[in-house]
Amino acid sequence: IAIVIIIATVVGYFVRLLKQPLIPAYVLTGILVGPFGLGLIRNKDVIYSLSELGIAFLFFIVGLELSLKRLKKVGWAVTLGGTLQIALTFAFGFMVATLLGFVRIEAAYIGLIIALSSTMIVIKLLLDKNELDTMHGRLILGILLVQDVVIILVLALMGSFAEFSVLNLGIALLKGLLLLVVAVVLSKFVFPILLKFAAR
Repeated sequence: IAIVIIIATVVGYFVRLLKQPLIPAYVLTGILVGPFGLGLIRNKDVIYSLSELGIAFLFFIVGLELSLKRLKKVGWAVTLGGTLQIALTFAFGFMVATLLGFVRIEAAYIGLIIALSSTMIVIKLLLDKNELDTMHGRLILGILLVQDVVIILVLALMGSFAEFSVLNLGIALLKGLLLLVVAVVLSKFVFPILLKFAAR
């Protein structure tokens, strides 16, 4: 961990001199210290564990900064903008993939990959620039949340692609909706009590 932090700091310093975001510096550091670079870290299990831990900490920090009440002010713009962005980008990706000779299911996957952004990377960029609480930051964050809801539904539907039927589709949608309801209930009634207890 110490080696990774030191090298990331040095690389990040030079990236900052070039007035670039820190994400490329982190990627470059991973290449340098990993098995395909200098080979300072070879244990892939450790790499996976640290990456998952890092993502968890990042989302925790974002959770501290995030206020759904503030997002309500841009609710309509976010819902409309997010839906249009996903639909148009998916359609474009699907069309290009089809023209390149991919079958429909493969083209659909490619369209989804292009349409959905990486919440982690975008939030990190906003945090680095102290723009998470600005108007455009809230809009971007809201669109990312819309995308995350779509991802939940898509993941629920993916299991029914192989044996498609109305029943499988309905069950998949029900699972996605149930997962969303459980998350909302826990965040409203369970987690606040646990956090207050932990704070005391």
